[in-house]
Amino acid sequence: MQGVRYNKRNHSQMNGFFNWLKTNWFFVLAILLVLPLVYRYLKDQIQLNKLQNEEIKGENQLVDNVNPIVRTQNANQITLDKGVQNAAADLAHHLGVKYSDAGHWYDFLNPRGWTENDAEVLRILKYQVRNYHLVERLYYEVYTKRRNLKDDVNKLLDSKELSELKNYYKQYNKVW
Repeated sequence: MQGVRYNKRNHSQMNGFFNWLKTNWFFVLAILLVLPLVYRYLKDQIQLNKLQNEEIKGENQLVDNVNPIVRTQNANQITLDKGVQNAAADLAHHLGVKYSDAGHWYDFLNPRGWTENDAEVLRILKYQVRNYHLVERLYYEVYTKRRNLKDDVNKLLDSKELSELKNYYKQYNKVW
């Protein structure tokens, strides 16, 4: 292995760099410390903007779907089957989320949002096992404020009905 030959040109270049580094060490250190912080801040702001955009979409969707004509048009864009549309609306009603997502500050005072009708939810989900993907989409996009049906059912349904629902869906080779 050959070493780097020492000559005046190499020496003066290295000296020039080290002299520049001696005089500007503070700026180099500041750049090395500040750039990762700025990068992380910008990355967090982009993520926050995405979340806020989703929340604004949900609020706009909620306001749009208060009007029955717009709600019907949005539901018809997903499916024209009135039975599936009614099933998704009934699920929002029987789970109580329709009343807690009304968009008012006093929604927690509505007693219809405090309880669920587990038997009806179970009956609807059993009946709509083949159309579940449409019911879930209608529930998410039209009848609630961007809520996931599976999460709501897992959280709000009693354990007895939930296990019965899981066993029923297993018969159709579907995973709940």
